[in-house]
Amino acid sequence: MKVSIIIPAYNRGDLIGETIESIISQTYANWECIIIDDGSSDNTMDVLAKFVKKDHRIRFDKRPNSYKSGANGARNYGYELATGEYICWFDSDDLMHESYLERQLSTFQEHPGIQMAACFAKVFEDKKENITGKKIPLETSTVNLVENLIKNRIAFPTPCCVWKKDFLEGKKLFDENLLNAQESDFNFRRCTEGLNYFFLKEYLVFVRRGHSSIISPKNNNYKKIQSQYDYYNIIYNYLKEESNLVVSEIKPSGEKLYHLQQFCIHRKLSFFNAIRNCSFFLKKNDVMNAIDLIKNLIGMKISFFLQLKTILGILIILFFNKGFVLINDFKTRVKIN
Repeated sequence: MKVSIIIPAYNRGDLIGETIESIISQTYANWECIIIDDGSSDNTMDVLAKFVKKDHRIRFDKRPNSYKSGANGARNYGYELATGEYICWFDSDDLMHESYLERQLSTFQEHPGIQMAACFAKVFEDKKENITGKKIPLETSTVNLVENLIKNRIAFPTPCCVWKKDFLEGKKLFDENLLNAQESDFNFRRCTEGLNYFFLKEYLVFVRRGHSSIISPKNNNYKKIQSQYDYYNIIYNYLKEESNLVVSEIKPSGEKLYHLQQFCIHRKLSFFNAIRNCSFFLKKNDVMNAIDLIKNLIGMKISFFLQLKTILGILIILFFNKGFVLINDFKTRVKIN
């Protein structure tokens, strides 16, 4: 079975060569590597051209304007070009263990019926030998999957996952409007679609951190935090629509559902505060966020005093960038665990 490895790339000429070398070194040989350039201005294209000449399984293309700029658009376009029965979205700065593909594909054979196989990853800085000690993910249980994903107890890091393509066909993949939380958003939708997966408890991915090209420019912080807000808003709206809950473990009514809605509001409050801290000037989107949160709170079954206090905190944060202690009380007074 062929595996399509899809890699978005932007100005990674200094790092992507090492990533591709780790793919070429795989013990499993039936793969194609599709690299989608997102408008690089460095020597990324020159580096890729050398690898294409070296190995016929490697090819690259430029993201067309019909897909939005950013890694999400590049990932979605790469998927359209993929010819493999399995899909692996990888990152241009991470590395594969030499048996990554072999072990992941064997997982599908050992556990028939799964649509995704995942493995563990180790975080390193600069060189693969410089392991920081951080390992991901921390939780692998299939019990209460949707709840654990919402509360960040479980995660499916994109480079750690291999998917059956037939499970993905016809579905919305990566949200090209999100600058952050796109991985969580993608995985949330898969989980609500009845995902059946298996975690191979082996460290087969090395995730690079700390290099300059992944440090966000300051003017991007606002949009990235807003994406986090938008992600929890997507979840909140999903939980409010009872017809969406048929395939999940969450009952259309009940204490668990209500607490998850409260959890989403709390996260939105936290990101709302962080968004306002990014800029002194008031933006239209800040006002829309505040209105959205106030509507959410009015629909919550909480005490009038807590409701009023939290709304007051939202307004103070909106206009004066202060008042977090008022909205933080929502977390301490409302059961969200």
